[in-house]
Amino acid sequence: MIDSHAHAMDRLFSNAFVCTASIPSKEEAETLKGYLFHGVGKLPFTENIENLELLEGYLKDGFHLGEVGLDRRYFDVDRQEEILNTLLDIAIPLDKCVVFHSVGHTERLLRIIRERKIKRFIIHGYTGSYETAKTILSLGGLISISERLEKAKSFEKIITLPFVTESDMNTGIDAEMSLKRWNSKLSSLLEKDIEMESQRVLLEYMNG
Repeated sequence: MIDSHAHAMDRLFSNAFVCTASIPSKEEAETLKGYLFHGVGKLPFTENIENLELLEGYLKDGFHLGEVGLDRRYFDVDRQEEILNTLLDIAIPLDKCVVFHSVGHTERLLRIIRERKIKRFIIHGYTGSYETAKTILSLGGLISISERLEKAKSFEKIITLPFVTESDMNTGIDAEMSLKRWNSKLSSLLEKDIEMESQRVLLEYMNG
């Protein structure tokens, strides 16, 4: 079982794609290297953007960019876009996968993805429309879904599309049990082994 989006904790569940919400210290980054896939990013909690040289060093050392994105709950979206583009300026030449966080500005984010010609990206925690999910896939991206999708009107249609599954939790027993339960529920609905399918899709995408 692979958790397609999680956050690192002391207990190492190594079969995960872990991401950060801020640029970690060197000590924290060393812990992240123990996971199958690892990303470093910055969510728009503040307008400050620091440690870009550190971020670039991580990306050159095998990290991906994530999570980054746009969020309507925070400050001016124009400034958020400036920050995002600064991070993408570093990641795109290094051919990194980008893990996006998107709350309320999905169309704007898709415009950036098109304009910047981002080749590999994952929209994590997807709860949007079926039509937007199809657009993401047509642009070469992946959608990663957690149990939150069950509450969305688009749930039944979304799960007919290719996807990977995530806990979006801190790694550990609770995350493992939550993801196991989610995969089992989807497997029952779709009559196929979603745990294995999600693993196959993510590995092919990241290693292809």
